[in-house]
Amino acid sequence: MADLMDGSSEYKLLETKYGNFQVPAMKFIVNGQDLMMTMELIPVSVEITLSLCSAGMAVIKLAGLYDIEKHSFKAEVKTRLTPGTVAELEVGYLSVTQKVFKGYVAMV
Repeated sequence: MADLMDGSSEYKLLETKYGNFQVPAMKFIVNGQDLMMTMELIPVSVEITLSLCSAGMAVIKLAGLYDIEKHSFKAEVKTRLTPGTVAELEVGYLSVTQKVFKGYVAMV
């Protein structure tokens, strides 16, 4: 993961790279697959906390995980998002994303 706090950039270069910051993008990668695409998940909110004094965490609220007819989580959720699974989070704009978090699934 690149050091996000090191170096500097010109705003115009970032604006060009990220398409004028018009279309936010997110990848939620588990076992090498972007679950946002493969499971057609809908991001509701993302909160990332980084700390010098304790472990960082990412809280991702997603829609599209529950099967209303079966009254339970979709089977794919149960197999892919088990506690302890390594997950990565990338955010950005358009198709340009940057990894900002890597950790373990703690709860669903």
